[in-house]
Amino acid sequence: GFRNRIAGRVVAFDGDVATIAAGAARIAGRVRGEVAVGAAAVAAVRPDDLCAVEGEGIAATVTATEFRGNQFVGFGSAGAGVELSFRAPRRLAAGSTVRLGADVQRVLVFAEQAA
Repeated sequence: GFRNRIAGRVVAFDGDVATIAAGAARIAGRVRGEVAVGAAAVAAVRPDDLCAVEGEGIAATVTATEFRGNQFVGFGSAGAGVELSFRAPRRLAAGSTVRLGADVQRVLVFAEQAA
């Protein structure tokens, strides 16, 4: 299914988990393929697994929120052309800022050319 794609550079490695820096934001996920610290990489995460978090996370400006069945789905821009879909806790005001994050086990990290 559809996955958000967040491009950046690998800044840390711990076993099979890599952390990617995308501007000021960080996101960690399970590595698929070969990546190295400093290499360009892409984190892929399903919208249902990307949600609003307190504290650190990917800052996104909300562009819209829709109620779909039993939950709200948000849409936002994280800058540099990165558009994200995410699970929202409630209707969010367009133009507001939200921090987004995901469980490391639900994020996949690929080398940029493999994604």
